[in-house]
Amino acid sequence: MILKKCKSITAVTTSARRISLLRKIKPDIRFTPPVYKEKNRRWFILPVLLCMYHAFRKGGMILCGKNEALIAFDTIVYRYGNIFCKPKSGEEAMKTIRALSNKRHKVVTSIFLKYAQRKRIYYRTSTVKFKRLSEDEIRQYIAEDEWKDKAGGYGIQGHGRDLVEWYRGDLYNIIGLPLDLVIDLLKKD
Repeated sequence: MILKKCKSITAVTTSARRISLLRKIKPDIRFTPPVYKEKNRRWFILPVLLCMYHAFRKGGMILCGKNEALIAFDTIVYRYGNIFCKPKSGEEAMKTIRALSNKRHKVVTSIFLKYAQRKRIYYRTSTVKFKRLSEDEIRQYIAEDEWKDKAGGYGIQGHGRDLVEWYRGDLYNIIGLPLDLVIDLLKKD
């Protein structure tokens, strides 16, 4: 069991949402920002594989000791191979929310785990369907600035839930941290 065997666990993240959720699992978990920086460019790779690659690069670039575990994450929002990154501006966020309006999309979160000379990568995928949104609803959502630092430009745990008609899968995965999967992984040998 990683939780008992490892003296410490370090999570590679700066996400306030992930930090809050991970502290519920292990209050003394340490956090470090990723060294690897994702680039918003055209990738000709399946979104799930890209998400796994990002998590691997984030975690693989951080050293950890013999009795330490390291865990890194990435979340990607996509529709038919079109990836919706974290918007850099309100204008970009509006385009993203417009593109997702009245449509289904996927949210994939990858988890890279490194401990005792072992490296593992896992992922979970969920489906989200947005309501048909009016221009006023989109503008109102963008004005709240909740889109900042969120893949796909929304957070289902906040006002973004008002954009969603339904979802299928793990809510915590859509938030960016599939909590039950992380707990299972940390309880494994």
